[in-house]
Amino acid sequence: MRIYSTRLLFVCLFLVCALCPLSVSAQKRPVTVADAIEMTKLGDPAYYSGADSLDRVAVFSPDNKKFIVVLRKGSLKDNTNRYSLLQWTIPHNWENPANWRVAKPTLLLEWASFSNQPAIQDVIWLSDNRTILFLGQNLVENSQIFRFDTLTRRITQLTHSPTTIHAYSASANGSELAYVAASRWRSIWDKKTLREGLVVHTHLAGELREDAAFPQDLILSRKGWSFRGLEFESDLFLQTSQGIRKLATAGRLISRNVHFAISPDGKYVLIETVAPAIPDSWSIYTSAIIRKQIESARYLGLSTLRTLELIETRADANHRVWGCPIEPLGFGPRISWSPDSRSAAVAGVFLPLTNSHGEDDNKKSRSYVVEFGIPQLSFSKIAPEDLTFRRQDSRGRLLFAEAGNSEAAQNASSPLIAYARKGRRWQEEPIAEVEPDRPTITLDEGMNEAPRIYVKTSPSSPKRLLLDLNPQFSELKFAKVEEIHWKSANGQSAEGGLYYPVDFREGMKYPLVIQTHLWNNRKFWIDGPWTTSYAAQPLAGKGIMVLQMGESYGSGLEKGDVLKEVQDVLGRYEGAIDYLSGRGLIDRERVGLIGFSHTCFHVKYALTHSKYHFAAASVAEGEDGGYLQFITANNWYVNSDLLEGGDPFGSNLAKWLELAPGFNLDKVHTPFRITALRPRYLLGDWEWFAGLSRLRKPVEMILLRDADHILQRPWERIVSQQGSVDWFSFWLNGEEDADPTKAGQYKRWRELRKLQEQKEKKISSTSK
Repeated sequence: MRIYSTRLLFVCLFLVCALCPLSVSAQKRPVTVADAIEMTKLGDPAYYSGADSLDRVAVFSPDNKKFIVVLRKGSLKDNTNRYSLLQWTIPHNWENPANWRVAKPTLLLEWASFSNQPAIQDVIWLSDNRTILFLGQNLVENSQIFRFDTLTRRITQLTHSPTTIHAYSASANGSELAYVAASRWRSIWDKKTLREGLVVHTHLAGELREDAAFPQDLILSRKGWSFRGLEFESDLFLQTSQGIRKLATAGRLISRNVHFAISPDGKYVLIETVAPAIPDSWSIYTSAIIRKQIESARYLGLSTLRTLELIETRADANHRVWGCPIEPLGFGPRISWSPDSRSAAVAGVFLPLTNSHGEDDNKKSRSYVVEFGIPQLSFSKIAPEDLTFRRQDSRGRLLFAEAGNSEAAQNASSPLIAYARKGRRWQEEPIAEVEPDRPTITLDEGMNEAPRIYVKTSPSSPKRLLLDLNPQFSELKFAKVEEIHWKSANGQSAEGGLYYPVDFREGMKYPLVIQTHLWNNRKFWIDGPWTTSYAAQPLAGKGIMVLQMGESYGSGLEKGDVLKEVQDVLGRYEGAIDYLSGRGLIDRERVGLIGFSHTCFHVKYALTHSKYHFAAASVAEGEDGGYLQFITANNWYVNSDLLEGGDPFGSNLAKWLELAPGFNLDKVHTPFRITALRPRYLLGDWEWFAGLSRLRKPVEMILLRDADHILQRPWERIVSQQGSVDWFSFWLNGEEDADPTKAGQYKRWRELRKLQEQKEKKISSTSK
C-alpha cells in the first residue's frame, strides 16, 4: 500500500512538472496594438523611420569612458511618447567581458512629447566629457536646444526659438550653435489681397515661381514655398555669446532631413539648400534622381534640387555655392568636418563635368563622397556612391557601410569600410570590427528576436547582454515569422515575411492580409516597417496570416516606367496568393491589402485591375495614379507621361480611362478604408471616397488633425493600427470587438456590409 501511494505521488508530481510549461504558455496572450505602441525602442528618429541601428545606439564621450543611449516608448494613458536618457560608465578593464557584469545604466533624464517631434534627439558630447547637448521638447514646448550636465543633472535651455527647431550643429566646445528653425506661416490675405483679390499662379506653369500655389494651400489660406508638399520652409540661425543672427542663404531650406554642420572652430557652416536656379548644364547629368528632380521642377514650377553652400559665420554675406547638384539623402550624415576645420567630407556630391568623355560618363551618372578644401571648396574624390557614409572614427578615418544610398540599402546592416588619408589622397584600409579604444555597442534583433542592447569587446569575444528593452515580452505569445520566396505571376522572384497566426494549426486555411512596401529579415517588426496602418503581430493574434511584402517600390519613378512597376507588383501579389494557397495555408477568398505612401497606388491599381478577389483593403496617405491627385499635383510624377502617357485630354484620355484607378471605380468590389493623416491631403483621397460613395460601395474615411506621415502619437496609432485590426477582423473573420466604446464603429460597418451584400447579389444575378 505504501509502495502504491509512493508511486501515485510520483506520477502526480511528474504530471504537474510536465504540464507546468504548458500552463505557463497557456497564460501568455497574443500581442495587441497597445503592446506595439508601448514597446521600448531605440530613440533615434532615423531608426524609428526604418534605418538600421548601426552607429545609432550609443553616443560615446570624447574620452571613451562613458556612453549614452536614448530610448522611447508610447504612453496610451496621456498620448505621449516618453523618452529616457541612459548612461553607462565603461568598466576600467573593459576588454575583459566579465567586467561588464556589474555595468548598469544610470537614468539621467525622462521627458515626454505630445507632438510629432521627439522629446530627446541628436545627443552630442562636448569636449569636457561631462556636458551633453540635445534637441528636445518637454510636453507642449517647441523643440529647443538644451545643455545637460551629466554630473549635477542640471538642465539649461540654450535657445528660445518661437518656432520648432528641426536640427542643429555645435562647434567643438559648444560656444557656437547653428540651427534650422521652421519659418512662421504666412497668410495669403493682407491689405492688398483683401482689397484686390489674390492672383493665383499655377504650379504647373513650367517656370520656377515663388508665388505659385497648390489648391490645398489656398484652401488653408497659407502662402509660401514652405507648404507645397515639403512640410515646412525653414531659416538658418547662428547663436553665440554675442546673440542670435539669421544667416542668409542663396537657396531655400527644407526642414525635413536637412543636412548641415558647423565647423569645429565655429567659423563656417556647410549646408544643403534648394538650388536657387537650375543651370542648363545640369540637364547633362544622366542620374535618374537628378533627371527626375529637373523634370519635376519644370513641370511644377517648383524645384527640390539641392546643392551645397559654405557660409562664413562671421561675415555670412561671404559664402560660396557649389556649382553642381547633390543627391538627396534620407538617413545618416552627409557632412563630416576635419578636427582642424580646414576640410570637410560630404556624401552624395555630383562633380563638375570635363572634356574627358570616359570620366564624364561616370560623373554624369553617379555621385561621390568628396573632400572639400575650406574655404575655396576645392575638391578631391574619396569614395564612390555605392557606399553609405557613416561617421568619422576616433582616429580620423571615414567609415562607410557597403550598402548604397537607397532606402532599402540603408535598411540593411552591412560591414564597415574605412578610408584613411594617405598624404593628399584617401585610400581604403582594413578595419577591425571593434575600434581599439572602445567597445562596440549594438542593438541586435531579428524577425523572431526582439531588440536587445549588447556589448562586444573584441571581434572574437562573445557579446554580453547590457539591456533587455522589453522584458514584458516574456508574457506575450508572438506569431512565428518565416521568410518565404515565391514566383510572381510574370515569373519574377519575390520575397517577404510570413507571420503565422499565433494558434496556427496545420491543415487549416486562414485569412491573409498583405502589408506592402518593404521586408527585412534582420528587423523585429511588431507592426511592419512603419507604424502607419501596419499591425502584423496584432493581426496574427486575431487568427489572420500576414505577409509583409518585399517589393521594389518606386523603381518606376527612377526608371521612368511606373506602369511596369505597378504591373510587376500586382504580379507579386497574385503570385503570393497562388503560392500560399498552393501550400494550403490561406483561404484565397479572404485576402486583404494594406497600402501606405507610394504603395497606396499599388493597392488601388490591384483593386481595379486584378482578376483576383480581395475581401477588404485600406490605404493611408499616398499616391493613387488618379485624375484628382494629378490635377492638384499631389502625385504628378506617378501620372504624367510615366503611367497614362500624358495629360488626360484629347486622344490621350482613352489611356487614362483604361489605366487610372480612379476612372475604374466601377470594378472595385472590395470594402475600402481610407486614413487621411491631415486636412491638407484630404483632396488626394477624395476621388476614391466620393466616387465609391456615389456608387453605393462600402467605403470609410477617417481624418486625423495633424499626424506625421509615419505616425508618432499613441492615439493616432490606435486610430490607424487598431483600425486595421478591427477592419480586417470584421471583413475577413466576421468578428467584432466587444469593447462598448466601439459600438458606433460596428454600427457603421454593418451598414457597409449590407451595401456589400447588395452588390454581391447584383453581381451574382447578373452573372447568371
